[in-house]
Amino acid sequence: MIRLETKRLLIQDHIRDTFEHTDRMLSDEEAAFYMAELQAVSDAGSVEEMKQQIAEKERQDRIKYFFTMEDKALHRHIGEIGYFVTDFSAEGKSVRLGYFLFPEFWGMDYTTEAVLEVMRYAFEENGVCRLSVSCKSDSTGSLRVMNRCGMTRQREYEAVMGRQLVIRTEFAITKKEWRILRDQLPLMVY
Repeated sequence: MIRLETKRLLIQDHIRDTFEHTDRMLSDEEAAFYMAELQAVSDAGSVEEMKQQIAEKERQDRIKYFFTMEDKALHRHIGEIGYFVTDFSAEGKSVRLGYFLFPEFWGMDYTTEAVLEVMRYAFEENGVCRLSVSCKSDSTGSLRVMNRCGMTRQREYEAVMGRQLVIRTEFAITKKEWRILRDQLPLMVY
């Protein structure tokens, strides 16, 4: 089981006790708005998704790393973060990151803190050579997170979210870039 910690956060693999929290988040229209493809279509769908995430952590050839985020002081589930492998190469894994938080925790730098810790784990412990992430181009909070985490804007593209056509912005960072940037990143995280 993967368990990561920052000053304020416990970031870990899903366990059965997190079913209720994740189901609530995946079903929450505001919380999952920017990740419309993850919104639960039913209670059974979100429970099945949780079972798959729990089973994935036991696989030797694991390709999905999805974690819960808990505020350590509040002992409260505040969101989700994780990545999945998109490619393997001689240099390592290429992965795609995603995250979402309950709205009451937006704007408090939890996402930046979590992304930096997951990036550290991915690059320094999990053989990742490139990490990419995208967000709606008008999501100023996510754009700020990606910039604060040292990622470089790659491209803009059209995507369907729910029933809307939206513009998304993709960012990425390589292991080499991470090594250069890690000592310059916000000290508040560590």
